[in-house]
Amino acid sequence: MVSKAPHRHLLIIDTNVAIHQIDVLEYNCPATSLVVVLQTVLQELRHSNLSVYRRMCALLQDNSRSYIFFPNEQSSHCYLSRECGESVNDYNDRLIRKGAQFYGKVVAQHDGELCTAILLTNDRDNMRLAKADNLHCVSTRSYVEQYLQQYPELLDLLAEEESSGGADGVQRENLFSAHLPMDALLRGIRNKQYYRGVLRCFGSSSSECYVVVHSSTGKHGSEDSERKSVTVRGSQCVNRALDGDVVAVEIIADPSACPTPSNSSSSATSESPVVVVSDVTANPSADAVEGLASSTGAAESNPSKTFGRVVGIIRRNWRQYAGSVSASSVVGEGVAAADDLASPVTAMFNPVDSKIPRVKISTRRIEELLGKRILVAIDYWPVWSEYPIGHYVRVMGNDGDSEVETQVLLHEFGVPYESFSTEVMACLPPKDWKITEDIIASRTDIRHIPVVSIDPPGCKDIDDALHCRNLPNGNFEVGVHIADVSYFVKPDTAIDIEAAHRSTSTYLVERRLDMLPSLLTTELCSLRSTEDHLAFSVIWEMDRSANIIDAKFFRSVIRSVASLTYDEAQAMLDSDTDVNAAATPADSNLEVVQSVKNLNHLAQLLRSKRIEEGALTLASPEVRFKFEGESDNPTDVSVYSIKDSNKLVEEFMLLANITVSKKVLRHFPTLGVLRRHQPPSKEQFAPLLSAAAAVGVHLDISTSKTLADSLDLAERPGDPFFNKLLRILSTRCMMPAQYFCSGELPKDQWHHYGLAAPVYTHFTSPIRRYADLVVHRLLSAAIGDTSLPIANADKTRQQELCSHMNRRHRSAQHIQRASTGLHTIRYFRGKQSVEEAYVLSIYPERVVVIVPRFGIEGTMNFLDIVNENYPGLLEGTNSDDLSLADVLSGIVQFDPVAHKATIQKDKVPLLCLQVFQKVHVRISVVENENDRKGRRVVMRLVVNDKGGGISGQSDTPNVTVGKKRRHSGTSEEGNAGQTVASVCEVQSRNGNSSKKKKQKLRKRK
Repeated sequence: MVSKAPHRHLLIIDTNVAIHQIDVLEYNCPATSLVVVLQTVLQELRHSNLSVYRRMCALLQDNSRSYIFFPNEQSSHCYLSRECGESVNDYNDRLIRKGAQFYGKVVAQHDGELCTAILLTNDRDNMRLAKADNLHCVSTRSYVEQYLQQYPELLDLLAEEESSGGADGVQRENLFSAHLPMDALLRGIRNKQYYRGVLRCFGSSSSECYVVVHSSTGKHGSEDSERKSVTVRGSQCVNRALDGDVVAVEIIADPSACPTPSNSSSSATSESPVVVVSDVTANPSADAVEGLASSTGAAESNPSKTFGRVVGIIRRNWRQYAGSVSASSVVGEGVAAADDLASPVTAMFNPVDSKIPRVKISTRRIEELLGKRILVAIDYWPVWSEYPIGHYVRVMGNDGDSEVETQVLLHEFGVPYESFSTEVMACLPPKDWKITEDIIASRTDIRHIPVVSIDPPGCKDIDDALHCRNLPNGNFEVGVHIADVSYFVKPDTAIDIEAAHRSTSTYLVERRLDMLPSLLTTELCSLRSTEDHLAFSVIWEMDRSANIIDAKFFRSVIRSVASLTYDEAQAMLDSDTDVNAAATPADSNLEVVQSVKNLNHLAQLLRSKRIEEGALTLASPEVRFKFEGESDNPTDVSVYSIKDSNKLVEEFMLLANITVSKKVLRHFPTLGVLRRHQPPSKEQFAPLLSAAAAVGVHLDISTSKTLADSLDLAERPGDPFFNKLLRILSTRCMMPAQYFCSGELPKDQWHHYGLAAPVYTHFTSPIRRYADLVVHRLLSAAIGDTSLPIANADKTRQQELCSHMNRRHRSAQHIQRASTGLHTIRYFRGKQSVEEAYVLSIYPERVVVIVPRFGIEGTMNFLDIVNENYPGLLEGTNSDDLSLADVLSGIVQFDPVAHKATIQKDKVPLLCLQVFQKVHVRISVVENENDRKGRRVVMRLVVNDKGGGISGQSDTPNVTVGKKRRHSGTSEEGNAGQTVASVCEVQSRNGNSSKKKKQKLRKRK
């Protein structure tokens, strides 16, 4: 094999090269044509960098590459015993050298002087010892230099080597504390001086993080372990760790050592915020995401909050980051010609992910990178550098291209979108699979019952259907029938593992990324009409007042008689058909209409009961896009409307989820996969309460019931959107619901605040949510149909799965909003529109508005408003020493109690703005190469002066757009603005077509 290699080189790589030069190794060229990966190296990768470990495994499995795995520690020729006092690192290096020595002898015996075995290492000590053993060894840079004339891009792929100074060799002052060595970290963890955990970022801040750790808090010296969240705040305490890194943290007693990062929005010259769609709800707390017990929803008001600082990195989880290079950041005069390799330039890479700081890269191909979306890998982050050091990996495509931007979103949010593997597809039944008589005999056959489904037009993944029929005793029999995905997806199979990994289907504006292969999603499991399908059914007997008499659960075979759209179902509800008329075989449609009407009657009663018990009716802005032809650009945007038919379906999905959760808990009280929605704190609601009071509205947040009642009373004559606006803002004071394992939290924390439900789960959408599939297995075991899978019989594993699903669902929601934001930009690009807006909030230096027609919102700075409309007011403020607050002092009068700002001249009001006030804005798109996103929607306030229109521009908008939803928004199935579940509980089903420092300011000309 070596003699057939292009350059007859057999490379043996050490762990350092594998970790830091993986991009070079992945590049397919003669330089990396034949590589040996020792067992020692692969094991070190698995423990030190999972991302690189997975990439190395992919290279080993790639049949087109000659990557060889050698189990050197199992070979009698290569095994060595660890010497007394020898460190693990030195022992592993000795094993690698022994493996290289073995391959050197093998190559010499078989291929003589024609072939060479080379140890590739960048470790100086390892190279010195290797040369002492007469091994042929070189550094990665020295090795690839011989290929640069043919493959100049290799030089950009080389990772920078860590040094104690800058690239110029000058020693620099340390900006951060040095990380402790691994042996010190492990010793400190054993002694409970440090704690190990994964660093996660709150929202979009890289310096506001938390780490979930295990601490021994048992009584009387027991070793009981409790999971708790440690807040790590401020760049010094985060200490160069990035989101996803496994770190060691030290608990600190003084929280002031972790300063609160503040937004730099006090200046119009500060960096603009990232343009993404804002969260519909507040960001979930660490406790909520990780399933930790907590006593309050307000992190800042929790006196028991624990603070810490990162003292070392146990395992990096760096990945390749998408973004762009700004031309203004380029330092140097490098050229892109392949024959001029001695003039690199330094540039700043702006990652799309705002949790990642800017990265300093050196490249000789800067002209090829400008105006492109590229991938960059971080090499190291020295203590003397404000930014991490990295290198360019590859170009993704042109900045702004629709397909490229979607690929960027998929990459950044970590949403799996690759085709299903051969192993997964092998788990599927044949395409001509049919339900046999044996299968029917093992189930309850209810194909004679007129079942119907109600979905959006064009829906292909129909996972629920309903029926309602009269019983002889005068009551109703009501059924919810859910696709029996668990019949096809068996536990611990390749398809089950992949489904758990994906956790959810993801709906973008222009595409759907399925959790399961399409044979299941749109064919075998989709409950299409006039076809037999396997289902899991919940059947209730209800009286005429919607009181539940009995509930039954069983696996069934159904045949839907109609696949209705919401509009078709609504037409039935609006018809004057008599629900008591006798249906005849000749008029089968009458039976369907009567069923739908009776379902709606019961749904309204159920809804009234829930609201009476305290269920909330909130709202969020929802829009849909319209496309024409093959164009990627939307031709229209409209607000998504909710009908009674949407609410009908949602109400029974809610009821099924609640009923199933109770059944599962009766049999598996510690293994249930549930959903909880924490009650908001007074601190979370304080800004809204103050704003509402400023316009004479009192909101009572004592309970969900009092909040619902006070929202119902909050009306403004002639302005129906005012009430919806209050509900939108109320929603943003709450955190989204989260999955958790019932055995990991006390019962008093199971409650779903928004639904006013003591227990709640997800059962109704197993085609697109893995949680529902797990609940199906729990329910099947609870009714004695199957045994409980081993993987679901351990509460710790259940909670780990719940935490994973929380992160996956959060990522799916983020990318859905980002996709909507991307298409909003495409819609407004090249056009302007003047629209009615409402003031959401006012601050001393900016105002935030929402545009009801499009469901978008944006921020406008007062400095820009004054500059555009009243430039004479800024005369005399042309000073480099003035902060933004100083510039606006005397010009903008801010009243925090009245939530009002007044632009004035000589104390004479020129323009007044107050919260909830109607205004007009001009919407457009601007390009900015220094922006992480490259472009953003901006809003300019249109100031009407007796018929004259004048606009003031804002450079820092925050675009928020909602999405078309699967159902009405009352449960996990929709988000269209009816109950709290619409914003705190849901995942969309069908995607449609969010240190103050002194700044030097100059008067803008």
